[in-house]
Amino acid sequence: MKKILGIWVLWLICLTASAIDQKTEIWKGSASGSSGNNYVSGLKSADNGDGSDAFQGSDGTYYFNTGATDTWGWDLYMKILPGAFSGLNLSEGDKLVVSLNYSQSGSEISLRTPNGNALFGNCNVLASGAANSSSYSFTLTSSAIALIQENGLLIGGYNLNWNEVSVAPGDYKEPEINHELYTTDGFHTDGTKLLDGNGKQFVMRGYNYSYTWQKDLWDAAFSTAAKYKCNALRIQLSDARNGDNLGGWTSADEVSKLIQSCKDNHFIGVFNVQDTGGGNDPNVLLQAADYWVSVKSAVIGQEKYCIVNIGNEWMETPVRYCNGEWGEYQENLWSDTYITAVRKMRNAGIKNTLMIDCNGYGQYADIIWKEGARILAEDARHFADGKPNIIFSIHFYEKACYWDYEAGTGSMVAHSMDKALSVGAPLCIGEYAYSRKSEQWKMDWETIQDYSKTMNVGYLGWSFTGNGDAESQGLDMFNSDGSVMYKNGECIINHPGDGILATSKTCSVYDSSVDESHITTPYVSGGEASADIKPYLVYANGNAMEYVKLNLTANQLVLNNNGGLTLSGSVLKRAGALEGRFLRLVFKTGTTQMNGNTVDMYGAPYAAVINVSYGSLQTGNRSISEWRYLDVPCDGSDADLVIKGQHAELEGIYLMKPQYLYKAGQAETELKATYSLVNNEYKFNSGSTWGEDLLIPGSFFQDVQEGWTLSIDYTVTGDGAQISIKDGSHNSSETAENGVYYSWLTGYDSYNGTVDYSSISGSGTWMVTLSDKAYQFKDYKTLAEGMATGMLAHLKSEGLHVNGHDWMITGISLYGPKASSESGAELTGRIEVRRNLSSSEWRPVSMPYTLSEEQTAQLLGSSVKLLTLTEVKRDEANKTLSLQFGAQKAIEANKPYLIKVAQDQDHFELSGVSNDVAAFVPSSVSINGVNLVSTAPASDGGEYTSLPIGAYFLYEGVFYPNSISRNIKAGLAYMTISIEAQAKGYNLIWDDQDGSTTGIFGVHGNPGASSMGENDKHSSQETNNQEVYTLQGTKLQAVGSHLPKGIYIINKRKVVVR
Repeated sequence: MKKILGIWVLWLICLTASAIDQKTEIWKGSASGSSGNNYVSGLKSADNGDGSDAFQGSDGTYYFNTGATDTWGWDLYMKILPGAFSGLNLSEGDKLVVSLNYSQSGSEISLRTPNGNALFGNCNVLASGAANSSSYSFTLTSSAIALIQENGLLIGGYNLNWNEVSVAPGDYKEPEINHELYTTDGFHTDGTKLLDGNGKQFVMRGYNYSYTWQKDLWDAAFSTAAKYKCNALRIQLSDARNGDNLGGWTSADEVSKLIQSCKDNHFIGVFNVQDTGGGNDPNVLLQAADYWVSVKSAVIGQEKYCIVNIGNEWMETPVRYCNGEWGEYQENLWSDTYITAVRKMRNAGIKNTLMIDCNGYGQYADIIWKEGARILAEDARHFADGKPNIIFSIHFYEKACYWDYEAGTGSMVAHSMDKALSVGAPLCIGEYAYSRKSEQWKMDWETIQDYSKTMNVGYLGWSFTGNGDAESQGLDMFNSDGSVMYKNGECIINHPGDGILATSKTCSVYDSSVDESHITTPYVSGGEASADIKPYLVYANGNAMEYVKLNLTANQLVLNNNGGLTLSGSVLKRAGALEGRFLRLVFKTGTTQMNGNTVDMYGAPYAAVINVSYGSLQTGNRSISEWRYLDVPCDGSDADLVIKGQHAELEGIYLMKPQYLYKAGQAETELKATYSLVNNEYKFNSGSTWGEDLLIPGSFFQDVQEGWTLSIDYTVTGDGAQISIKDGSHNSSETAENGVYYSWLTGYDSYNGTVDYSSISGSGTWMVTLSDKAYQFKDYKTLAEGMATGMLAHLKSEGLHVNGHDWMITGISLYGPKASSESGAELTGRIEVRRNLSSSEWRPVSMPYTLSEEQTAQLLGSSVKLLTLTEVKRDEANKTLSLQFGAQKAIEANKPYLIKVAQDQDHFELSGVSNDVAAFVPSSVSINGVNLVSTAPASDGGEYTSLPIGAYFLYEGVFYPNSISRNIKAGLAYMTISIEAQAKGYNLIWDDQDGSTTGIFGVHGNPGASSMGENDKHSSQETNNQEVYTLQGTKLQAVGSHLPKGIYIINKRKVVVR
């Protein structure tokens, strides 16, 4: 009763107090690890323990995170004591406002009041619901006010964090952003286009120059860029976070002079703070944002001439492992921190286009399409036209380029670019090169430049000069004065068709005559695939694959007896055709007759034929009978695609875009073996002291072939970590043979030059391509001449030693070329066969494709019984031809067979089938006067052809002779005997393989249908004057009569009449 009176007293006080008239802060994030407010604390939902780690963030963006653990559940909640609300004149209708710093689809929030010491889940609920906007508000009732002021407030949630809790009048609205400042006549964006100050699309072409530690190379870097027609330079600056390590603080005056130098040379300057590389500390990026605010006088007013790259490669996670996957990381940390940085810079009046690097040292491109939209939405709020002014940047080094970056296979470049552009903002390749580590680590620079040209994406090579360490060998484009161009420069600048010299155009702010004729017109797709087609646009594991539906008219899709379909190479290029991608030709299904009814087939009509001409691919006619789709590999050139055909119609053509692209001669890689580690790890010594070797025995490498890859997943545990990978028996000067030992890797240090170890950092994967050769050393710093040979045999007998310090192994795997059942044919695809096959009786069948033993089992089932005619024995005395049908395991195109399957079925499907058959035509197996003949479509495309008089057709397990005009369907088989055998009056005997009752009904009266399909039903069965007996030996009078159902002895053979 006392508690109830207390609530009523508080309620009466609230009614008599005047309402609040402005937004009033209850709590605002101001520190990490602490609430910064004596009334506010964090508690664990599980046990009400200390939850202070929920207070996270950094300067300018502190917040309370409900999911500080990886589960992102209702892990932590905020408790606000009643004292935080004392003195506030809250009234019914006022709002409690929680300002959200982060939320996503599915985020939830719950406001509760304490219930003694009860856990959060058992407390009184005031309000709960979705939290998917910038704030969550709850309209206070008088009872809610009373409960809050007596007991306090609890706030919990799921997939969200907030940075402020406040109360406000019921009619309070957040103040609008003042857009007056945020208009620009400089660089700005429109969707995926970067537009210059004149509104013309601009595509960057240039390289990186590290001004902050190469100030003496200023003139050489700029004059060389001008000589080779660069239109942009990315210039490295420093905010001195690392002291003078990167050249020290770059002043506003220096930035202004650099911008002027860009203007003098007609370049667009892209300026970045270099100190931010790696790490996951938000303060590092926000310090860079503060730097830009401090030098804003240099960039404000220069929006036509410079772009601000906030920080270089901030956020090192995630790492990439040997299976091509990226490790775990907190996605919203990247976007949250950039949102704060963008907000800070825009509020300071910086209107320039902002460039934002991916995380994972700039290489994790997926972050753009996963989290980029949140940053764009924040930036759009600061501009009068409601459009963001941001361009994203990928740094395409080895881990971003290839699945296997030592072998240079499985390119991810095009996939990453497409996904990044899908977020609806421009993209630039901020750094890339042709290789690193003296070509041991490869980069797909050809695709970067080729696809950048197609997609109007800028690129900036790394770098002018000055890359000295071992891992960076190969990155210099020039010597220090620009007088000598190295291979990296040759690739980036001089490559025909897509290099800087071939594609760079001066920005129109310097030359108004520059138009947009060099801009590639974007391809307009034909829209989404229909629901019934999407299941065919997938990987082998069923996951959806990216695609572009080609924009074709209905008339273009009909291939019958006309000039066919021609698609120009330039159109295919604009759609995204690259070597490693493929065009999936999906066919409209035909119809067929079954049981007297017209039904849909599952693939193309029986008579359908196409002819594909595409660069070096010239197929000639190819049957596509019962094919659902065919895959045509993209030519990789600008060749036109010509498709001709008969009796064929396309549903559509889809440019399929797998994540990894393998060029001609490259094999897709798969996991071959995994080495077991104790507790799934092996840790080496710390403190720069080399530890005990890990011997991987030769037994692990028994199946290794030339070109396989050894992948070692690692995590660094200390500073200066180093790795060595050496032979299992000869791995030091003490164990050398003939004065040398063998190493599978080399490194470089500034004191000793080439050494038998290498430095490693961070976390990731060390990959070694295994070959028959290895390096020879006399001691750790003395490389012997030539390469050791015969090393694969050595590897299999001796294994190898792994050693190092300040790191640990978390996984060891072997990868090799993926096994393929395909024959290497030019075209492969999917067949979908509609045939009524039986488990209880033999059915005739022929198919216009060749299937291996494995494919036959996959299509028809492992227990399928497949026969063809293999032997015919003549018995002159008894005038019989005894037929033997032998078991077969594979299918030859157009060959006739008899078949039984495990269960009755009419739909069979298989992908990965080679299309190498010119036409669906009859074929025969002829032995000793007996012919087993397959059936095929008629010359006019019809599915029925005439069955010869006297031919035997199989019906319900019995061969019947044909004596009337009758048609037979394509895809079946029948039997004939030679004129000579007929003249001698031979009878046929079939010795069945599996003992089931069957036979050859040697009669002239027969089933009366005029057309034969694979399971058509017939009205009657008749016999002529033959000896017909029951199984009990009773002779029947069969002349002109109908035999009832049963089993009989006819001409000494057991026969079923159904």
